[in-house]
Order: sequence, then structure tokens, then C-alpha cells
Amino acid sequence: MSTLITGAAGFVGANLLARLVSTGHDNVHILIRPHTDTWRINRILNNVTVHTGDISDALSVNKLVTSIKPRVIFHLAATTSGAHPRYEDSPEQLFSVNATGTLNLLTACASNQPCLFINTGSSSEYGKKSTPMRESMDPNPCTPYGISKMMSTLMYCEGSDESEFSALLSNVSSYSFGRKGELLLKNASGDTTMIFQ
Repeated sequence: MSTLITGAAGFVGANLLARLVSTGHDNVHILIRPHTDTWRINRILNNVTVHTGDISDALSVNKLVTSIKPRVIFHLAATTSGAHPRYEDSPEQLFSVNATGTLNLLTACASNQPCLFINTGSSSEYGKKSTPMRESMDPNPCTPYGISKMMSTLMYCEGSDESEFSALLSNVSSYSFGRKGELLLKNASGDTTMIFQ
């Protein structure tokens, strides 16, 4: 079974990748940007197939997904430069990667069945709250980053309703690995979802 991870060099992606490799998953592919700093995953890069590209390029994303035919896509890639207003520098890049990139992956997944698509949202989709966030709350993003992640989530929900691929969404606030190697995602509400064993 082949697996594709986007955002594998980020914090969550690197830990997911390390766990997949350490538990014997083979045929693992990662998609990273051309100048990505891979310091978190350098020690295991020779155990995976590395693809360099841009998820905002629909043609290359479709070509990649068609060629490797992943049974599972873990979509963790995101541009976060706008997560905090003081770092706001390129809203265009946020929307290109976070929204358009998700749409490109969803389209490619829908065309290459069977495929389980696991998307990660963000607590930034809910905006500032004075109480603990729950996924049942209405979205109220207050930064371009939050808006771009909300758009990603809405496209994901719409795409999974209209397609025949399996889908799982988690607004990740933390993650952990269980005793038997399960990947557990904890959302902003404190609910835990097991992704794989």
C-alpha cells in the first residue's frame, strides 16, 4: 500500500513520517517544496521516496498522485506565515497553498480511487475564543491564515460529500502515538481520533 504525505518536513508531518517508517510501512512518498529544510527528517529520507513540487500546481499534483496511486494521503502541508498578524507577509501564498493546494489534492484523489484523504484543519479557523474551542462552533477566522484553512476545510467537506473517496478531517491541536503505534489526533475539543494502527 502506498502512502503520500504532504508537509512531511513540518512538526506533525515529520513525526508521522518517522512513525510510519519505524513501524515498517513501506512505499511511503513525501511531497515537499523545492527549498524545504528537511532537518527533522534527514535521518529517514533514504527510507522514503521524495518528490519535490508545489501543491498549488494542479497538473503536477495530479501527475504525481496518478503515478504513485496512494491508498492514503495525509495532507499536512500548509503555509503558516499568516497564522499571526505580525507575520503577515503574503496572503496570496497562503491561499495558493492552503486552499488551492487542498483542492488540487482532492481532485487528484477523487480521480485515483480508492484513496483515503486525511486533511488537517486548524484551530485558527475558529478565531479568538474566550472558552475552549469545539469543532461544533461556527468558524470565525480573524487572520488570512485562518480564512485560508477554513476555505480548505470547506472544500474538503464539499469534495468528500460529492466523491466516492473516504475522508477524515481533524482540526489538530495536538497529536500523540498510542502504545501499539496508533496515530492519535486530538482536536481543539479534546476529542481523540485514531488514524491508523
